[in-house]
Amino acid sequence: MTHTLTIPLTNMHCASCVARVEGVLRNVPGVTSATVNLATEQASIAADSPATLARVGKALAASGYPPRETTLTLRLFGLHCASCVGRVETA
Repeated sequence: MTHTLTIPLTNMHCASCVARVEGVLRNVPGVTSATVNLATEQASIAADSPATLARVGKALAASGYPPRETTLTLRLFGLHCASCVGRVETA
């Protein structure tokens, strides 16, 4: 199963940056395709496993083009006990 993801990037300034980021992304094991758009400062990748996505973030950060981070707060319903909370945290 192929997973696709759009990643907002930082520190890109020119076409050379785009080429470097695309090269970094394509060298991550499991990434099947990668394109980078300078105008939108986003990378679009296709990967064959969700675990690959964590490696993508590390590779981008190591190359000097870290992904822009955002915080997401989820509102959960149906949690009735500590066991429920533990299962959600594990997931």
